[in-house]
Amino acid sequence: MPHKRAKRSVREAEKDRRGSDLAPSSSALQGDVATISKRAAWVLGAEKVRNQWREKKRMQDGHVNGREGPLKRRKKVPNSKDDATDRALPLKIMPGETLGQFNRRIEDELRPGLRAAIKSSSSLARRARSDGTKLKPESNKTSVGKDTEAPITMALSPTSTKRRMTKTEFDTRPKMTRLNDVAMAPPALGKATRKAPERNTGTGVLSIEQKQEMEAERERVVRRYRELKETKRLQYEGKKSVSAKRKWTDEDEES
Repeated sequence: MPHKRAKRSVREAEKDRRGSDLAPSSSALQGDVATISKRAAWVLGAEKVRNQWREKKRMQDGHVNGREGPLKRRKKVPNSKDDATDRALPLKIMPGETLGQFNRRIEDELRPGLRAAIKSSSSLARRARSDGTKLKPESNKTSVGKDTEAPITMALSPTSTKRRMTKTEFDTRPKMTRLNDVAMAPPALGKATRKAPERNTGTGVLSIEQKQEMEAERERVVRRYRELKETKRLQYEGKKSVSAKRKWTDEDEES
């Protein structure tokens, strides 16, 4: 790369090739530039460099837009010669044009077409809505069997044809059903299918003897539980009375 410093071996070889005791170069004869460093010269000449860069960019913008000379701010006049030249330019990046300038030029080219498409689509949607409101009473008068015969006054818009093509075989519900109406409805017991297994309903029924045995067992368990609770209560009261007696005796001895 030209802006990179060469290796020492390369620099030494170049120095040997040129020799010594040479005449001063043209860059060394530019006055004060030879006495100061290059970075200091950049700082001191920054305004000059910036002006040169601005002039170069202004000339490039003027060349890209098809006009010679510096680019001036002015209002765009419709159907002017400059617009005609801008439209004649191909939709590709030009030499010397930056990516941002190219994007702005493409947006300026496509903006009128997008606006026209948006306006046409919105007008078509409004027309379809108005035609739908007008055709509601006529559709009620026509019979169901004559769907193929469309009325003459129907607008041939893409939205109406799309709406007609996307109709499904399922009809919408006439009204919303409340939750209580469905939840409180009686169950519908339909006829069992042929493949449904036969259920033996008599297996879960207990006889009278089994019921009597279960009742006696229940009473025995309840009685046993009450006895255990009573013994535990008596044991707790006995321990409590013993501890109270010990406390009284200790107090008597101290007194």
